[in-house]
Amino acid sequence: MRMTEHRWKTDGRFKSEEIVWRQDMESFVLELMRKKCVKLLRYLSEQPAAYIAACESYEGLQKKHQPGAALWFDQQRQDDLSATNVDAPPPYAMLQYKSSTHIPLYNMPALLGDECLNQLRGSAPVVEANG
Repeated sequence: MRMTEHRWKTDGRFKSEEIVWRQDMESFVLELMRKKCVKLLRYLSEQPAAYIAACESYEGLQKKHQPGAALWFDQQRQDDLSATNVDAPPPYAMLQYKSSTHIPLYNMPALLGDECLNQLRGSAPVVEANG
């Protein structure tokens, strides 16, 4: 895997030893990726082609024509702090779809974090109705 582009190595104006790595780079990149996911999910949820469709249960997912993935949103609301989250999917979870295919199941609260998840819930109609 290349860490720098070839043109940077061959260009005399660029010196790789002058690169400064941010101290908070992992959290900075994670935040950028989360914001990009929220923006894309918001866009897809607004499209008339139903790229994102709501499912209330596993049985509802089985009725969908051809799902590519399942996005799991915690059903408890932010004001219900007494409920515990015991049925959250683990990392790398897969769902069986129509007995022959498996699709990935993404735990959106774990992937997006509270701030980005609240932004998505407030702006995406499909997510707001189901999460």
